[in-house]
Amino acid sequence: MMNQMGVGTKHDRAHLDHRNWRPGRGVTIYYNLEELFQETRTGLIFQEFIPGGEFDAHLFIDRKGETVTGVVLEKTLLKEGMTGNAVAVERVEREDLVQLGEKAAHVLAMEGPVDMDIRLRWDGTPVLLDINARLGGNVLSAEEILDGLFVAWEKLVPYLEGGR
Repeated sequence: MMNQMGVGTKHDRAHLDHRNWRPGRGVTIYYNLEELFQETRTGLIFQEFIPGGEFDAHLFIDRKGETVTGVVLEKTLLKEGMTGNAVAVERVEREDLVQLGEKAAHVLAMEGPVDMDIRLRWDGTPVLLDINARLGGNVLSAEEILDGLFVAWEKLVPYLEGGR
């Protein structure tokens, strides 16, 4: 349940990311509202902390907005324990997470490589934490995304060279 500040969860935990952040770095977890309300720094972004499993969804979307490929990686080990960049990932079949990513990318009219972090609530509901219009840090475990990028580049080269 959200409080008047829009912060809180079933466990009353929240986390913040710095405005000039890189994903997975500089995350602070507040375990109660008292800790949260003691924060005095400015320029912070607060987000509900979702304590469940974390996934990295990689998509490649063509210029027409169609998903060429989608790969989901489960983050099996995080650098900071509960947060941080993935140290280890494992490919998983999670069509529901690919579909969530497709919907978000479509709303934002994204194309090319798209990388997003998704966590699961205690009841299994997926929550999109962030979305990036770039190759993700674990893309080497999702080589189909690189293949999609290469094919798109090959299609673009004739236009760049003054061709059709």
